[in-house]
Amino acid sequence: MNQSKYSYGKNFRLRSKRDFLYLKSDSGKCSTRHITIYFKESSISASETRIGQIVSRKVGKAHFRNRLKRILREDFRLSDHKDEGFDFVVVVVPHLAKNFSDKAEYENIIRRDFKRLLLDASKRMTKSEQNK
Repeated sequence: MNQSKYSYGKNFRLRSKRDFLYLKSDSGKCSTRHITIYFKESSISASETRIGQIVSRKVGKAHFRNRLKRILREDFRLSDHKDEGFDFVVVVVPHLAKNFSDKAEYENIIRRDFKRLLLDASKRMTKSEQNK
């Protein structure tokens, strides 16, 4: 098995304020009740997809926010969308997390919605590239 296919280095992360602002302006958007994904062609590389995460303090305590970010990173790392040349910002909707007493159920919903939105955003981007 090729281990480099499953790596998640710094080149797959949005890290600077400029990167996040680039995605906020004039980008595509997909959302569910629990998360929103902004997406756009990568500003750096046409072959690597990068992802950034925004998880507000309103979602919960630090250990829970970090757990959600780890889940999102892991699902992205295992996905087939890492070499499509897009940038994604994932925003976790803050007020809905408090409605769940079972955090594992909320994590499963976030995981399911993220995979669905990642696929949807990827399809929309490839469709828009074909129309150019």
